[in-house]
Amino acid sequence: MIKYYYRQNKNSNLEIRDTFIENSWIVVENPVNDEIDYLVKKLKLDTGLIIDAIDVDEAPRLEIEAGLLYLFSRFAYTNSS
Repeated sequence: MIKYYYRQNKNSNLEIRDTFIENSWIVVENPVNDEIDYLVKKLKLDTGLIIDAIDVDEAPRLEIEAGLLYLFSRFAYTNSS
């Protein structure tokens, strides 16, 4: 799942968007292959860093590559069943 968040400089409200616009914050959770292809081919994100991001053993970290900021994080989810 891909979500896009955007905030205009003059507006303090964060918008949730359906499509990407420049300077958006992109949140990717459990991506399928089509979403990974979109991130790499259409948005021109680094393939290696995208692969790192989906590795469950990857440590949380911050990367800057070609002027783009990549933030890797992990969240613990509880099983509600």
